[in-house]
Amino acid sequence: MFWVFESVADLQKARFADRTRRDGVRRTCDIGLWRYSRHPNYFGQWMQWSSLILLSLPVLIDRWPHHHIVFGLLTVLALAWISWTTYHMLVHYTGAVPAEHFSRQRRPDYIRYQRVTNRFFPGPRRTTDQ
Repeated sequence: MFWVFESVADLQKARFADRTRRDGVRRTCDIGLWRYSRHPNYFGQWMQWSSLILLSLPVLIDRWPHHHIVFGLLTVLALAWISWTTYHMLVHYTGAVPAEHFSRQRRPDYIRYQRVTNRFFPGPRRTTDQ
């Protein structure tokens, strides 16, 4: 499901970029999923990895009685750490923050887009007064 989410976001942005390039306009993509998140493709990718972690939990629960409790707790902590690290990599190091730095320089309407649209987690838009 989240693979579809990421793919739809990428397709929407590619179509938007083609259209604005043909029109000779530099605008920020704020249609479709991009209306609810500034990086819906990164969110979809993070959710794919997090879903794999969640899918592994039944196996961990099934194997829990056969191993020492410390092993189970360390495994749960490691899985949570993987999800947390993936989120921070996608937002702060390789994805959202670096991309937004260049988007602000190239598109004059991007600052307003940042004010009204959530960075990572999809949600309703904010009013510009905030």
